[in-house]
Amino acid sequence: SSIPHPYKTNYTVLVTNAALFSWKELDSPEYVEYIARLRGVGCPRETLVDIVVSEVNRLYVMRAKELLKTTTTEFQYKYWQPKAQQARAREAATALQEVIARLDSERRRLLKQLLGDDIRPEEMVNPFGGLIPSEQDQKMSFVSYEKRRALEQIDKDATNLLSERLKLGQNTPEFRQFMHDLTASDDAKRRALLTPEEYFQYQLRFSRTASGLAIGLELMNPTEQEYLGIFKLQAIPDTKWNGFDHLDDPGQRAEYAQDYVDVKERIKDFLGPARFADYQRSGDPAFQDLQRYVDREQLSSQQAIALYDLKQTASAAADQLKANPTGQYLTDYQKLEALRRETVRQITEKLGPSASDKYLQSSSAEWVHSLGTASVPDRTP
Repeated sequence: SSIPHPYKTNYTVLVTNAALFSWKELDSPEYVEYIARLRGVGCPRETLVDIVVSEVNRLYVMRAKELLKTTTTEFQYKYWQPKAQQARAREAATALQEVIARLDSERRRLLKQLLGDDIRPEEMVNPFGGLIPSEQDQKMSFVSYEKRRALEQIDKDATNLLSERLKLGQNTPEFRQFMHDLTASDDAKRRALLTPEEYFQYQLRFSRTASGLAIGLELMNPTEQEYLGIFKLQAIPDTKWNGFDHLDDPGQRAEYAQDYVDVKERIKDFLGPARFADYQRSGDPAFQDLQRYVDREQLSSQQAIALYDLKQTASAAADQLKANPTGQYLTDYQKLEALRRETVRQITEKLGPSASDKYLQSSSAEWVHSLGTASVPDRTP
């Protein structure tokens, strides 16, 4: 039926009725007819585009949010996760961004279908911005936007000060004192800005302790409670010394070393023997190297642990032989060579012939070959 004038009255009714359309009706004859009626009552092009784009965007954003509800937990930032898991989380976020990009392409095609030449490319504004928070957004989700900006300014000011100070040289007692004072000053600013809980959350993500644990706990795969317990213990000496680990005073060096020995004992008591062994392995560069090797060769983590334990045992035995030589070089060498051969046998047993041959030819196995060629002190009188 024809639409009577005045157009403003009917236009107002038509615009109000826009909210009655559902997702499935967007490309239906009824919605196409609705747009035709808007044109028929003299709706200006700009207004028509605003109405249709707004409605299409609203419904597509609703679809995107439904997708987010089912996948958000895959890429939420978890401070206790090791780097590898965070990398997988970023991959999940990237995959979701690709899905949203396809939604956006579909949205643009629909707008062109509905509006034809009435819509211009610059009017198809992307409505999905900010739906998938960046990793930094997720890490900072515990504070308001205003506090986040203030924290970023603290970091920016510190970077500027450091850049100026570096012009005067580094690796000197004065530079180390400067870094100690700058770190303490920045920390005081953050404490003043944040609530106690916000400050703790910041420390869990960005502190010197957090940076160290991100590397040291990567292969341990701690639970949240384990991470929190280790963090709180490790933060005690880290906060006390505040990164000031180049100490000139012998007494301070001894105190520093003892503090870090003590914290390892407290962590052992907290974790228990089995998980403390996992913690020890995870922080050892030798085990990290073995884990990278088995990952690359698609072996199991249990095989990495078996190789690591064998390395520890064989290396300790070699050290014992070198510390207590018989005084006969040939006899001592034969003992070390026998140790090397037995170690190779056990590696073959644990990995199988093919995988062990490949491992023994890799740089990761240099420790094995050094067992039989290590020099033995000649104590022959």
